[in-house]
Amino acid sequence: MEKTQLKSFKNLIIWQKAVGLATLVYKITENFPRSELYGITNQMRRAAISISSNIAEGFKRSHKKEKLQFYNVAYGSVAELESQIEIAYKLKFLKEEEYKQLNLLTIEISKMNDGLIKSVNKFPKLYILNSIFLIFSLYSVFYILNPIPVIAAEIFFEAEKGEIALGQDFQVNLKIDAQNESINAIEGKIVFPEDLLQLKEIRDGDSIINFWVERAFFRNDSCANNLCQLFFSGIIPGGFEGITGPDSQGRKPGKILGLIFRTKKVGEGAINIESVKALLNDGLGTSAKVSLLPLQFKISSETPYMPEPSSIEDNQPPEEFQPIIAQDPNIFEGKYFLVFASQDKGSGIDHYEVYENSGFRIQNLGKMIKKILCPKSYILNSWDAAESPYLLNDQNLRSYVYVKTADKAGNERITVLPPRYPLLWYENYWIWAMIIVGIIVGIIIAYFGSRILWRKYKK
Repeated sequence: MEKTQLKSFKNLIIWQKAVGLATLVYKITENFPRSELYGITNQMRRAAISISSNIAEGFKRSHKKEKLQFYNVAYGSVAELESQIEIAYKLKFLKEEEYKQLNLLTIEISKMNDGLIKSVNKFPKLYILNSIFLIFSLYSVFYILNPIPVIAAEIFFEAEKGEIALGQDFQVNLKIDAQNESINAIEGKIVFPEDLLQLKEIRDGDSIINFWVERAFFRNDSCANNLCQLFFSGIIPGGFEGITGPDSQGRKPGKILGLIFRTKKVGEGAINIESVKALLNDGLGTSAKVSLLPLQFKISSETPYMPEPSSIEDNQPPEEFQPIIAQDPNIFEGKYFLVFASQDKGSGIDHYEVYENSGFRIQNLGKMIKKILCPKSYILNSWDAAESPYLLNDQNLRSYVYVKTADKAGNERITVLPPRYPLLWYENYWIWAMIIVGIIVGIIIAYFGSRILWRKYKK
C-alpha cells in the first residue's frame, strides 16, 4: 500500500486544530477588559496565531533544519499561550469552561507538535539508531554510577532574622538564583498567614523585572482560610542570569520584589511561594526548572529589638519613557487615547498624571484668567490623575500633552508630546492678540508723536 504524500499544510490535522485554537482565542478574548487590549489580549492572540503560522511555514521549507526551526518556534508559542491562559484564568478573565477548553486544545496541539518534530528527526538507517542506543545505554550506566545534580533555578525568601519581635516591621525579599540559566519571565503568588502578619508595603523599584505584566498587588478579598495571596507576573527582556558583584567572581541572586510586614501576634508560621512558572530566554518559551524555598519565621515577645526596615534613598527620577497616542474601535468607542509606561529602579512608580494644553482659545478663557490670578492653584489643579490607557480630552490632537510620572520618593519626570495637528498661524489666538496689541500700540505712538510734533511746529 502506497503512502499518500501531503501536498498542502492545510491537510495537516495539527494545522487545522491550531487554526481552530486561534479562532477560539480571538472569540474568547473579545470579552476581556478593554484595558488589556494591548496587554494579555494582544499577547494571547499573537501566540495563538504564531502556532499555525509557523507550522505552515515549516511545512513549506525543504530542508530539515529549517523545518525543525519553525516547528520548534510553534512548540514554544504553545507553551507561551499555556502560560498566558493560566494568568488570564487567575485574573478571572476566563470562565471555567473556557479555561478547560483552551487547556485541552493546547495540550493536544503540543503533543501533536512534539510528534511532528520527532517525525522530521527520524534517521533513515537502522545502524545509526543502534549506535545511538548503545551510546545512550553507556551514558545511562555512567549517569547511574556517577549521579549529576539537576540544575534548577532557585526562588527563595531572604530576611535578616527568622525570629522577630511582636509589633515590629521587618522586610522580606523574594529573590531568584538563576543557576547559570537565563530566565526572562516569572510569575507566581506569595502566600502568608493573615493572623500573624500584616502586609504594609510592596517594594518593586529595584527589581530585576523590567516589565510587569501584572504588578504585585494585594487585596483584602485575596485572603481565605487564614491565608493571604499576593500575585505577580513580569518579564525580563534579554533574560537574567545573575548579578555579578565587585567582590565575587560568581553570579549573585537577583531581587524580584520586597515586602514589608508587621507582626500581629506571637506564634510560628511560614511565607510560601506557589504556582511559580519561569521561562528560559531561548526564544522558544521553554519552561525552566524551579526549586522553591519557603521562609520559616517565629514571632516572640521576648526577642531583642531588630532594626526597622531602612527607608529607600531615591534621588533619581523615573526612567525616560515615550507615550503613544493610539486609536482602536474597541477602546473608548474609537476615540484617541494615550498609552504610557515607565520604570523606576529606586522606590518604584507611585502614580501618573496627564495635562493637555491646547493654547489660548475662547473656550479656555476661564482657565487663562484663573492661571493669571491664581498661578499656583492652576498648576496644581491642571494635572489629572491618569492610568494607561488614558482618554484624551482634545480629540482633534491639537494640544501639547504632558505626561508626568512620580515615584514613591516624590521624584518626577515629565514627557511632552507635541500636537499631531498643530494650530495654523491664523487659528492661534495668541498671534491675533499680539497683532491687535501691536496695532493699538502703534496707533498710540503715532497719536502722541503727532501731538508732540504739532506743538513744536506751532512754536
